[in-house]
Amino acid sequence: TVGPGQRIEVEMLTGTGENDWQNKEKDWERVLVEPETLPNGWSHEDGLLYEKKMKAIVIVGKDAPDDEYEFALHTFDEYEGAQPVRFNAKVKVSRDVFQFNVVQDSMTAGIDQPAVYTLNFRNLGSASDAFRVEVTGGLPSAWGYTKDVFVPHNSEREAKFELAGTEQGEYRVHFKATSLSSERIYGEDEAGLQVESNLIEDMKATSRGMLLFP
Repeated sequence: TVGPGQRIEVEMLTGTGENDWQNKEKDWERVLVEPETLPNGWSHEDGLLYEKKMKAIVIVGKDAPDDEYEFALHTFDEYEGAQPVRFNAKVKVSRDVFQFNVVQDSMTAGIDQPAVYTLNFRNLGSASDAFRVEVTGGLPSAWGYTKDVFVPHNSEREAKFELAGTEQGEYRVHFKATSLSSERIYGEDEAGLQVESNLIEDMKATSRGMLLFP
């Protein structure tokens, strides 16, 4: 299962095992995608010659509707005359391959001091992907920045995201993580931010920069 715009790796094993794609005398050097079997808007990268683990890449169309698809590949032998093997691969395209949330409900920080949020990413699909995090919600523009986070397939990862407020007040921060493969794969969450000035926060700030006075 992968999302629209994501990359699928089709890997073939080689070796001497009974179930591997090889026999005792001949083996294949490359695996190729049959482009005429790909849906419209999809692309591919054929495998390289003599890879230890033969693999080809298929890139799903960015606007591919949620559905099940099938395409064909075949093996290639350059010198020994091994007969090609043709096989079909099936993939399910779904936008429901990503979950995202902010661990903290709310954070408090002093003026110009960073509030560090923990972001949780869950990639439920079979394709690794990178996600760009952005924040909105009536914040001063000086706070805004983006961060890219890579999440391997079928895995969960946490990342830190810092916001520093320049004006005292209470804010509701909207986080959005969007796949770099397709804007149709994204997750959203919100968290509170309390920016205040007080003696304790000012004292904490002295450990974050150049000492100005004893």
